[in-house]
Amino acid sequence: MERSLSGDTNVSGSTVSGLETVSHLITRYAIFEHVHMQRNTAASNELERLLTGLSAELLTFLARAKKYFQTPTAGE
Repeated sequence: MERSLSGDTNVSGSTVSGLETVSHLITRYAIFEHVHMQRNTAASNELERLLTGLSAELLTFLARAKKYFQTPTAGE
């Protein structure tokens, strides 16, 4: 299915903005994980569970963004 040129600018801009947010989150939480995951406690176990869920959501977004940008527009 081809993308339409009408309204595509908003979706494209939102997707690029989302990619920027994801890159910041990945960097921030990699540092956070390194600092806070040194001990095996209930809190660190819960943090690991939450970070795993966040990572899954980020990867899902990245896969959808890739698919979006690989889909040709109607004008191409």
